[in-house]
Amino acid sequence: MVAVTTLAIGIGATSAIFSVVDAVLLRPLPYRDSGRLVALFAHETPKAERRDPTSPADFLEWRSASRALEQLTAAHPWSPVLTGRGPAEELHGLQATPGLFDLLGVAPALGRTFHEGGDEFQLVLGDSLWRRRFGADPAIVGSSLVLDGRPYRVAAVMPPGFRFPPFWATDAEMWVPLVFSAAQQADHGRFLRVFGRLRPRATLEQARAEMDVVGARLAGEWPRTNADLRVNLESLQEPVVSRARPALLLLSVAVALVLLIACANVASLLLAQGLAREKEVAVRAALGASRGRLLRESLGESTALSLAGGIAGLCLARVGIPAFLALGPSGLPRAEEVSVDARVAVFALALSLLTGLLAGLLPALRASRADLVPSLKQGERLAGGRGGRHRLHDLLVAGEFAMAVVLLAGAGLLVKSFLLLQRLDAGFRPDHLLTVTLSLSGSARADGAARPAFLEGIADEVRSLPGVARAAFVNHVPIGGDTWRAGVVVEGEEVRESDEVPQAVIRTASPGYLAAMGIALVRGRAFDERDGADSTAVVLVNQALVHRSAFAGDPVGSRIRVGDFGWRTIVGVVADAWQAGAAEPVQPEVLFPYSQDPVGWWRGTTLVVRTRADPRVVAESVIARLRGAAPELPITRVRTMPELLSESLAQDRTGALLMALLSAVATALAAGGIYGVMAYAVGRRAHEIGVRMALGAGAGEVQSMVLRDGLRLAVLGGIPGFLGALALSRLLRGLLHDLSPTDPATFLAVAVVLLSVAALASLLPARRAAALDPLAILREP
Repeated sequence: MVAVTTLAIGIGATSAIFSVVDAVLLRPLPYRDSGRLVALFAHETPKAERRDPTSPADFLEWRSASRALEQLTAAHPWSPVLTGRGPAEELHGLQATPGLFDLLGVAPALGRTFHEGGDEFQLVLGDSLWRRRFGADPAIVGSSLVLDGRPYRVAAVMPPGFRFPPFWATDAEMWVPLVFSAAQQADHGRFLRVFGRLRPRATLEQARAEMDVVGARLAGEWPRTNADLRVNLESLQEPVVSRARPALLLLSVAVALVLLIACANVASLLLAQGLAREKEVAVRAALGASRGRLLRESLGESTALSLAGGIAGLCLARVGIPAFLALGPSGLPRAEEVSVDARVAVFALALSLLTGLLAGLLPALRASRADLVPSLKQGERLAGGRGGRHRLHDLLVAGEFAMAVVLLAGAGLLVKSFLLLQRLDAGFRPDHLLTVTLSLSGSARADGAARPAFLEGIADEVRSLPGVARAAFVNHVPIGGDTWRAGVVVEGEEVRESDEVPQAVIRTASPGYLAAMGIALVRGRAFDERDGADSTAVVLVNQALVHRSAFAGDPVGSRIRVGDFGWRTIVGVVADAWQAGAAEPVQPEVLFPYSQDPVGWWRGTTLVVRTRADPRVVAESVIARLRGAAPELPITRVRTMPELLSESLAQDRTGALLMALLSAVATALAAGGIYGVMAYAVGRRAHEIGVRMALGAGAGEVQSMVLRDGLRLAVLGGIPGFLGALALSRLLRGLLHDLSPTDPATFLAVAVVLLSVAALASLLPARRAAALDPLAILREP
């Protein structure tokens, strides 16, 4: 039972992680001949290759010039508001050039997808949206839906499980044609994602070389927009899995170590059993059993144990996978494809057979090689000692501890990194803070110059509620939304055309935003009624921008140019606040007043509400007031700031938690191994211990002897374990934040835990040895 349980834990954990790795990293994407699908990105040559969007002008040139690629398609997210069919709702979709579905080779479940030359107001629904909003009614095909005030004809419904794109804007549930006007065809604004397919017999390297030439040519033709712009071309699967790959590979290494520890533990048990049956095996060999016969029988027993452990492990995997997905970060790609299927079952079966061989091979070789004469001697069992045949047993347990040290060190580093992240100052007060995101699409009252007054009226309505202290609007709340960037130039700086203009995060906020968020004003003033549409154009900047820019004097009163939005006067400097989460360094940031919004086409905004009571209690009354004041604005998201902070830390929390669980299992298995060795050693050395006690050794001395043996095994495994942990820590470097991968405190804590576990595991056998009756032992025949 101990062996089966141990193997079930190792095989179950390994099978569960394999199911995730198989679905996310190994399986091809669910499109026709997906290995030939590619994604094309723009990137600036002074920087490392990035996955940035491109412009319509670049896309059309890429499509006409490429010979290695075919069916190039461009797309960008689209979030219209559906009206006329119940409550208004913001939907998430994609505008894509008409060749999208031909590129993917996926047929619809109902109707016909859009194509070149067709009506540009066609709509293809995803299966989830069709079922959720339209009750899976087949009659929806051919009917009309009003999106952002325009009628679209439903042309098709895609089959269950179809999703595109597989990265970036993965919440898309519908698709409409993207048709460029003459003005748009010359647009150099970079907002498109581009996909294509390698032609037959063309390779990825050939396509990259070709696009390098195209990118260099466009840089010469359009120096103002493309001087430093090149093309980054990747297999479509790469951007899907690249962010998840390091964490999944780390977990794969971790569960492999747990499985090896389980194998060593079972091998140790089988070795102890083999030593106990040594005389029996010797008798069978003396009666004519061949070495091969003994070897097969021993391996057969270990394989039977491992198969039983494999079946139990597969059941554990079925239970563990939903738990893993629930604990895991919400952004895990292809999570819906993770399951215990035939591939996972075959993997578990093969792993069980391999585990049976690994766990049983050394004990089987030892048993089949039994020395007949000593084994058949009556007094051999009294020999005691820890001779050469026990060294293998010790090495197995020391190996368990070595692997447990590696896992403990990795888990310790990740847990400490996560705890450090939690203690960092976010730059705002997250307590008693509620965020409500609204869609502005399709509302005449929220268009153009009317928007600031309209939103301020809504904020006044919310401020009048009991339990509400402050309320203000911001286009994208920190850590809870997108981050938009633009280049920033300080007045007086000499900027050449070849210089890379520093980028800053840009936000648009209403008066009262800083007070509602709890962001400190370092100097100057905040936005107020003086900052009207006809007043001097002003901005607020954060400390990171001040530190990275060349201001001649006090930044307050200085002017900066932000993107193509003209010159603006700085009226205040605010404290740095998180933008994309705790793990990301704070970037320079510029805040515009809503009354002077230079962008003007934000499709959504977020109401930030500072409450006097629990924000979850106040949320219902805030939502009711919003629906009364602006029923045409769909509420797309309601979150408290602590919830947003928790979501931003989800990936770090999951990695730390899973590594901690695996290291705890590994440590428990290693402790079980050392307990088994010590308990067995006490039994084998009972006669020796009896003699020592008869000659005057006290109970304390005997107990200390057994404890020393247990600690010796721990130290024997700890030395190579720490070397392995140092190697692993280098792989963890990219997952750690504000923490050295060789953090001395973490490694010291691991050493303390290691020695404590070894001492505790040896304590019971040591007390049992100290309680032996020497007279009773010495009287035994």
